[in-house]
Amino acid sequence: MTLPQVLGIGFPKAATTFLSDILSRHPEVCFSSKKETHFFELNETRDMDRPNAESIYSGFFANHDPTRHKFAMEWTVTYITDDTVLDRIRAFYPEDPVFLLASRDPVRSFLSSYFYHRTISNDLHAARMSQAECLRTRPDVYVAPYMLATCYRRLRERFPTARVIVVPHGAIKRDADGTVGALYQALGLSPSDHSRDMPPSNVPYPYRSWQLDKIIRWTLVKIYGNRRTKSLYSRSDNEKPRLMRFLHGLNRGTYGFEPGVEEEVRERLLPDFADFVSLVTNDENTLVLGSRDDITEGLV
Repeated sequence: MTLPQVLGIGFPKAATTFLSDILSRHPEVCFSSKKETHFFELNETRDMDRPNAESIYSGFFANHDPTRHKFAMEWTVTYITDDTVLDRIRAFYPEDPVFLLASRDPVRSFLSSYFYHRTISNDLHAARMSQAECLRTRPDVYVAPYMLATCYRRLRERFPTARVIVVPHGAIKRDADGTVGALYQALGLSPSDHSRDMPPSNVPYPYRSWQLDKIIRWTLVKIYGNRRTKSLYSRSDNEKPRLMRFLHGLNRGTYGFEPGVEEEVRERLLPDFADFVSLVTNDENTLVLGSRDDITEGLV
């Protein structure tokens, strides 16, 4: 029976896919069979007796080898946003696990989230609504996950002395290799010489090309299916099918805010982000990798 000793629990759109990929390829880490197990969010396991629940959870770590793995881990970015989920993690672990958080300027995270949802599927809210409409009608998707201090306080209420490691997006942008090395050291892992390339650049879609965006997305889903289109989206351009590269190239541009939206997003998210920076930098049980400039990226 194998349960993870390290839990990545936040935050969305902060390079967690990159970090998970790096850690999954380290020879001393048994990473879950899929990056986000969502185990603690599954309704069917909430009322299950402990042995059966443990059996299901440990199934994500079937490749665990105690002779070479120092720990097992997963990274589900939505765990930290839900009080019920955190309560369940608390009940599941008699001893504190180590928590990993990836942080990023929440204003950029909002923008990244919007274009990600708008690009990958025909049936998601961002495919049908503008940024302003998404901000107004779906705060659960575009605001709550990026209230970093609010979420961090939830964690500390249940795990007041647990060890937390914060990996700022700014540190990865400034020095990916050094930041990954520092993360290995913080987790007690041996140095590893495998490739530490930055995550591939996602294809951004400017809001001006709304109709072309819909046509491209519809075409890709029809050709590759919704699931495969989502999977291919996060790959580098040279790993994508030629047709997908061509279609993406028709609408390549720079991430951009609709008029007036950036100001509203900053007003709603930055005060909480400033609190988060203060909380984690003054918490003796939290290690922030990189410099203060790395974690304050986005604050004026």
